[in-house]
Amino acid sequence: MIKAGGLLLGYDTGVVNGDLPFMAANDQLNLTPQLEGFVVSALLVGAAIGSVTGGRIADAMGRRQMILIVAVIFFGAAMGYTFAPSVHVMIPCRFLLGLSVGGASVTVPVYLAEVSPADRRGRMAIQYQLNLTPQLEGFVVSALLVGAAIGSFCGGKLADYQGRI
Repeated sequence: MIKAGGLLLGYDTGVVNGDLPFMAANDQLNLTPQLEGFVVSALLVGAAIGSVTGGRIADAMGRRQMILIVAVIFFGAAMGYTFAPSVHVMIPCRFLLGLSVGGASVTVPVYLAEVSPADRRGRMAIQYQLNLTPQLEGFVVSALLVGAAIGSFCGGKLADYQGRI
C-alpha cells in the first residue's frame, strides 16, 4: 500500500491535462491561459517545496507519521480541488496537493528501504519508481489509439489533428 505513494506524483501532474478544457469552458470556471498556467504550476511549485522540506520534517517526526500527515493533506486538498467553486480555491488546493506529493516522493522511498527485508529492498524500490510511469504510458497509448482512429476516419490526414490529441 505504501508503494502507491509513487502514483501520487504521476497522477496529479497528469490529471490536470484532462481537466483544463472543461475548466476553461465559459459555463465552468472560464479560465484564461494565464490562470490555466497558475492552476498547472501550483502543484509543481508545491511539489518542489514539499520535496525540499519533506525529508527534514520526516527526520524530525518520523517517516511513518509524515506519511500519515501527507495522506491527510492529500485527501483534504484533493477534495478541495475537486469541489472548488472558483479558481481562487483551486490554486491553493493544487499547491497543497503539491506539498503532499513532494513530501511523499521524498519520504516513501526511504521508508520502504527502512522497513523492507534486505533481500526484497531493491524490488520494493523499483516497484515504487515504476508506479510513477503508468500515467505517462497511458497518455502515450491513448494518443496513439486516438491518432490511429482519427487517421483512419479522416482519410489519413492526421497532421491536421495532432495538436488536439
